[in-house]
Amino acid sequence: MQDDFGFKLKEEAMLNKVLKETVLSKVVAIDKLQSGLASSLRIQDVMRNEIQRVQDELSCITHKAKQLELQVSKMDESIDEIQ
Repeated sequence: MQDDFGFKLKEEAMLNKVLKETVLSKVVAIDKLQSGLASSLRIQDVMRNEIQRVQDELSCITHKAKQLELQVSKMDESIDEIQ
């Protein structure tokens, strides 16, 4: 009876040790996933800002191109009037 109790106690201690190691392993894995997610979110934010900057720049360039087209058109009209 004493040996049986001692065996069960050792068995339970080993099981607890394995479970603790498993839990710690899962905690480490979760920490890594959270870190990776945080990094991905920062990169996503940077990319979103960069896309907005490029869209703003494109809008500005498009506006300038339209202004230049208008100037060229006016110059063409002036040249036609002179001739």
